[in-house]
Parts: sequence; C-alpha cells; structure tokens
Amino acid sequence: AGVITAWVGLNLAGTAWAEDMRPVKTGTDPVVSTSDASPDMRSPLEYHPPKLFNFNTANLLPARTLQLSVGTHQTDPNGPTSGTGNQLYFGGFEWGLSDRVQLGLRYQYFEDPPGYPINGTYPPTQVMTFSGSAKVKLYETARFSVAAVGSVEQFWFKSALFNSRNDRSSEQIVPSLHIPFTLAATPNLQLHLTPSVSVFADSINGIDFYGTVASLGAGFSWKPTERWLAFGSVLVPFGPGGNTISNTQAIVRTPIWTV
Repeated sequence: AGVITAWVGLNLAGTAWAEDMRPVKTGTDPVVSTSDASPDMRSPLEYHPPKLFNFNTANLLPARTLQLSVGTHQTDPNGPTSGTGNQLYFGGFEWGLSDRVQLGLRYQYFEDPPGYPINGTYPPTQVMTFSGSAKVKLYETARFSVAAVGSVEQFWFKSALFNSRNDRSSEQIVPSLHIPFTLAATPNLQLHLTPSVSVFADSINGIDFYGTVASLGAGFSWKPTERWLAFGSVLVPFGPGGNTISNTQAIVRTPIWTV
C-alpha cells in the first residue's frame, strides 16, 4: 500500500558547545584559546532522521534534544470510504537522553472502514496504539552505524471482524525489536537496512490474528539541503505470522512501501 504523510514537528535542543573551552598550551607556544569555537545551532530536523515515519534508521537525536510530532498518514482518497479516505493520526515525542540513548512515546489512531471489502462487507474498524520506546547506538564510524530499538505497545483492534467492536477483548501488549543499519553513501544520501520482529496475539476471540511477524526493511533518506528531506522505504514480512487481513479475512504477508 502506498501512503502520503503530513506532519508538523517542533524541536527543542540544548546548545552543543565544544566539550573543553579552556586555554590549551603546547610546548613553548603561546596560549591558544578555543573559546571562539562556533556552537552547533542546527535544528534536529536539519540532521538525517532517526525515523522515517515507522521505519527506524540507525541515526539518533543529539543529546538534550526534544522532538515533538503530530500529523496524519493518508492512504488513497479514491477508495470506497467517504470524505478524504482513510487516515492514521499520530502524535508523540522523542528525547535525546545522550548521544547514544534516545527515548520516545507515541500514540496512533485509526477509525474507518477498510479500503477493500472483507468477507463482502466494509466493517467499521478502530485501531489504537500507545507505545514507549528506547533506542541505543551500538556501533558508529564516520560512515556506518548500528542501533537497537525496543518498544512495548498497548494495542487495540476493535472490529466486527473479530467480534471485538464493543469490548476490550482485542486489547494486547505488543513487544518489538528493530536493529537498523545505516550507511552514509554520501554526505547527503543515507541507505538503511532494518531487520525487525513484532509479537502480536495469534488470535482474537478465537479468530486468527497477526501473530509473530519477522520483517526486513530497506530504505533511503536524501537531504539535498539541511531543510529538505526525501525518503522511501519498503518493508517485507517473512512470518511466521502476517501483517495483512485479506478480503477473505485470511492473515497474509504483504510488502509495504512508503514514499
């Protein structure tokens, strides 16, 4: 499925001054001061991103940086639903605890019929998630980095498909782990590869659900200037569970691409 994302971000950062501002003396040389070193005043949005919507990269926010985001993920507005089509609304924040550790909270909400008939109908469906995450830099060189991202998500899937429309029987805890690898092909272009696994319930009210899903994602992010970003990604699930409910309500595996 292709999607379009619209979002607004606000970033607050502590100034990244040089670590040691004291005068330096070498041999018989006169005192040399580093006090006129320029601070890094860039917004976090001017760096390569730590995440491409739900696709993790190995980048982290700078230390003492807070990034707030709110927006919508828009699917094809020409589908069978009225108005502007199906949207996923989201909001949250991420905090650079240090240059090697990042913490985050995120909320996502969807309430629309599916974009295609399932068992011949378009049942109203509500999906909500509230998640906390931690990201740690494992390895880094000038061009290559590796990180680990763990999250725990409170997940609801309310739909007549699972006899869960008017109760909390679909409520579940979903843990996930992502290991993103990022290569800086050029100063402006990064390539990303992210294996991951998420553990959903195998069933809801006795009806098959997603189960455990291992996936491999690949993507790129291109920043021609500090204030422009273009990106794309594809996520390919391998199972043993699935990531899609088919038109016969079977749980299947479908690649997901985002640009």
